Amino acid sequence: MSGIRLLCSAVISTAVLMAGSAGAKNLADTEKNTKAAPGNREVYGFIRFYEGKSGTQDTFCPVTVTTLPYHSKEKMCKNDEAQSLRVESLPAGTRIWVFDNSNCDTGDDWALITTLKRANVGNEGPITIWHFEEGSPSSDPTRYAIEYHYQDGNLDGKVSCRIIDVPAG
Repeated sequence: MSGIRLLCSAVISTAVLMAGSAGAKNLADTEKNTKAAPGNREVYGFIRFYEGKSGTQDTFCPVTVTTLPYHSKEKMCKNDEAQSLRVESLPAGTRIWVFDNSNCDTGDDWALITTLKRANVGNEGPITIWHFEEGSPSSDPTRYAIEYHYQDGNLDGKVSCRIIDVPAG
């Protein structure tokens, strides 16, 4: 009888260890995929940049928001590629500036995008910013506003710097 108990105990211990290591692997994969800080499991939302208009083609330079409020200013990881973006699960009032200038200077084309509604509420899904220059017939004026500041008309596909400001919610 004690041999059976020992065998059962060994099987249960092995199952628990395997489940524990799988859980740790899944957490590590989640942190890697969302670029969350190690040990930080709270992810508030994402901003994803796209090579094509309307959130099409390859996505790159994803931003994972792990704190609220959130602020960042940085050069794009892929220069002169972004033509559109998607905002996922972030609050109304999120502001995203995109610049043709690599120092986020306003001496060249730039745009300010402000979300008017929380992204991913109900059946509406993420907010897709169709492109960065004005006049898109596909834009959704009830979900976001865009202020395009024209210098030489060359922002889509020429984004070099971004500033992101997400309110506390």
